[in-house]
Amino acid sequence: MTGPERQRGRSALRQIAVPLLGLVILFVGYGVYKTLTPPATLAGAGGQLAVCPPRPSCVYSGAGEARHRIAPIRVEGDPDDVWREVATALLQMPHLERMSAEGDYMHAVFVSPIVRYRDDLELKLRSDGEIAVRSASRFGYYDFDVNRERVERLRARVRQAGGSAG
Repeated sequence: MTGPERQRGRSALRQIAVPLLGLVILFVGYGVYKTLTPPATLAGAGGQLAVCPPRPSCVYSGAGEARHRIAPIRVEGDPDDVWREVATALLQMPHLERMSAEGDYMHAVFVSPIVRYRDDLELKLRSDGEIAVRSASRFGYYDFDVNRERVERLRARVRQAGGSAG
């Protein structure tokens, strides 16, 4: 390959690489924005937990479709004691960024260790003694069952701590 041919090849590569790099930067920037911005679907105290979006990176105890459905945390005994055990168990879970509780509602944010994506875990203590659960990724389509496994780990931790969560 001669010098001018090599130069034309590099020029063609730059014409493709520069716009592609721009798209990658735009996509990453959008991902960072989406993962840092709390979703508008958070229930807050007194509200109902939202249904899952169509993507599989969400589980919800009130979901109608099987891929999103997960059992609520069943409470036997004093709901206030189990609610405190749930809060304690959450505070001990890995990758917890922050947690807040107000009345019968709890919200925790977990951060993935490598990409730093955020997931929202919401809990609502219902009058029937069950705890409704919703855990969803803020960004991304697949979560490789991270949200489902997090809820099951929470359930196991409460049970292990002597709670009566089922």
